[in-house]
Formats: sequence, structure tokens, C-alpha cells
Amino acid sequence: MARLLAALSVLVLVVVGCGGDDDSDGGREATTEVEIPTGLSGVESVGGPVELPRAVGKRVTAGVRAYVERGVVATLRTGEPEKLEGVFDPATLASLGTDMGAQLLDRGAPRATGDIRAVSQPLVLVGLADSAGVIPLVAAHLELEVVAETEDGELTITRVGDLTFAPHEDGSWKITAYRALVARSGAGVPTETTEAKSG
Repeated sequence: MARLLAALSVLVLVVVGCGGDDDSDGGREATTEVEIPTGLSGVESVGGPVELPRAVGKRVTAGVRAYVERGVVATLRTGEPEKLEGVFDPATLASLGTDMGAQLLDRGAPRATGDIRAVSQPLVLVGLADSAGVIPLVAAHLELEVVAETEDGELTITRVGDLTFAPHEDGSWKITAYRALVARSGAGVPTETTEAKSG
């Protein structure tokens, strides 16, 4: 019986020791959370009343989410965005290489080494319709807050502005213009507000 109790004591010590290693904070992977809820939608028409088709609203909302995930989050993680050809049209994609365009992404910001949480207020979608009821443009009003954990502390980035989408022959809707105010603070960076715009 004494030998059995001694063996059980050793087993308990081994299990407790292993459990302590598994619970260490160093082993936790960084997480990414993106929330882009839908909000109000409508159409400004020069002709009769027009409603924004639900399918169009879904595609535009998906485009906003793709911009946040591939442009903002990816750049904070690695320093460069992921492929954005399916999110921006060619001319607007090229504008991201300018000083003002770069503000729509986060090139030059401290890298995120921990969790990233990107949450927007409910999107407001406004379509513009011509006299025939055709909708050539949809503006998505975005109010986004991103909080990222960096080696120098917590970085907070807010963007308030509009992403304008246009339809393409393949049925997709891509960003054809943008304008937003961008504020950054924390993580050892100077608190400042800049403007991002195309054209």
C-alpha cells in the first residue's frame, strides 16, 4: 500500500507539472476579430423611387469586410496588404501607393504581435440611381475602430469615411473611390489624424 501511495504521489506531481506548462501565456496564439455589421440602406434617385437590391448590399458589405481583412489587418500583421485586386478597381488600387492612399491601409504602423480587434458601427449604404433606375454607384459609410496589441503596447486606429463601390462585368462590386479620416494613438506613436482619399 505504501508503494502504491508513493507511485500515485509521483503521478500527481507529473500531471500538475505538465498542466502548468500548457497554461503558460507564451503558448497562446494571437487572435483576429473582425465585425462589420449591416445597417441602414437606401437609394438617392433622380427618377422614381428605387430600392437597393439585397444582393448588391451583400456584395458591397463583403467588399468592405475584404478591405478590412486584406488591407488593414494583413498590413498590421506583416507590413503589407494581401491581394486587393478583387477589392479595388485598377485605378483606385494604384492610388494606394500614394501618400494619401497609404493612409487607407496601415503601412508604417507598428506591427501587431498580439490580438487584433476590428469592429465597425453598422454600415450605412447609399446607392445613386439614374433616371432609368440603374444604380452605378453605392457608397458605404464606415466607422471602424481597430485595436492591435504590439510590442510597444496597444495601438488604436479609427477610420471614419466612405468607400464608393461600382459594379463590374463579372458581377462583382469594387471600390472605385474612397475618402476617410484616420486617427492613430498609443503604442509609442504620436497621436495624429490624417486623411485618406483617392483622386
